[in-house]
Amino acid sequence: CSLCFFFNETATAEIYTLSLNDALPISLCAKHWQPGRVKTRLARSVGPQSAANLQRVFIEALLVRMATSGDQRACVYAPADRGPEFAQLAETVAAGRNWTFVAQADGDLGRRMGVYLDAVVRREDHRVVVIGSDSPHLPVAWVERAFRLLDEAAVVLGPCRDGGYYLLGVRRPLPPIFERISWGTDLVLQQTVVRLDEAGCTYRLLPTWCDVDDQADLDQLVLDLAGPCLARQEPELRRLADRI
Repeated sequence: CSLCFFFNETATAEIYTLSLNDALPISLCAKHWQPGRVKTRLARSVGPQSAANLQRVFIEALLVRMATSGDQRACVYAPADRGPEFAQLAETVAAGRNWTFVAQADGDLGRRMGVYLDAVVRREDHRVVVIGSDSPHLPVAWVERAFRLLDEAAVVLGPCRDGGYYLLGVRRPLPPIFERISWGTDLVLQQTVVRLDEAGCTYRLLPTWCDVDDQADLDQLVLDLAGPCLARQEPELRRLADRI
C-alpha cells in the first residue's frame, strides 16, 4: 500500500509533538531515506543509495508542492528518531515554517492507521487528507478536489494502479474499517471499499494515479514529467524531472 502514516502518542520532542486537539487538514506520510531501508524494490535495479536519494527527492518535492495546501500541514515521519532530519530537510527547501513534524507509532499498519485517524479526526466534519510520499507528482488540484468531495461523502480514496491508494480523505470519525486488509497487496483498495460498504460509510474515488515502487514505475514517472503539460505546470515538477 502507498500509505504508511501514523501518530506517535509518546512523541515528546518539543517541535515534533502534536496535540491530539490540533487540526491537520493535510498529512504527508514519509519514511526516512536511509539506504537499504527504503524503496527496496526500486533498489534492486538502481541500488540502495540511489533509491534512498530518490526517496529524499520525492519528499522534498512534496514538502514544497503541498506547502500552501490546506490550513495546516503535518509531515508524519518514520523512524521516530529522525525528526530533526525531516525538519532540516524542510528548512533546506524553504518549506519548514509550513509544516509540523509528527513521529509514526509502532504497531501493524491497520492499527496505526486507526490510531492516527482517531487522533486527528475527533469530531464530525473535521476533515483530513492524507497522502503518501511515493507520488511526488500528484496533482495539487486533486488534493484540493478531495476536500471538496468530503462535502459529499465521509471518505475519499485516490486509487493507485497497483491496487492500493495514494490518498485518503476522512470527514468524521470512522468505524474500524482498516481491519482484515491484506496490506502490501493489490487487494488493498478493493478490501477497503468492502469495509466501507459494510460499515455504511459513503465514499468517493479520485482519478487513478501512479506511485513509484519499482523500476517500471520510475520509468513511467520520467515519461510523465517529460509530457507536454505536467512538467510545465510547476517549477518544482521541472526541478523534480531534472533530479531523477
